[in-house]
Amino acid sequence: MTNRSIKAYFYNGFKEPELIATDIKGLKNTIIYDNYTGDASEEFIETINSCTSMDDLKEELVDYDIYINPTKKDFIEANKAWFEPDGLENYLENW
Repeated sequence: MTNRSIKAYFYNGFKEPELIATDIKGLKNTIIYDNYTGDASEEFIETINSCTSMDDLKEELVDYDIYINPTKKDFIEANKAWFEPDGLENYLENW
């Protein structure tokens, strides 16, 4: 995937979404660490490189709790997996 302007956010429901990159190049410089397997940065870069469209990228990176150009609705959908209905807007007050 070529470099282009994006807004990539990390969000796992435990705090506000965090902007981690503003383009593909910056996203590839993101360090990904898994509590069980350790450094997953190489696999992460391979995932990015395998994507042929922005839709592919959006779909693949959700597994890393990374959202590309998200809306509040995207985060609420993610929260449905983690929270009861009364907690769907946890940490999204500023969105």
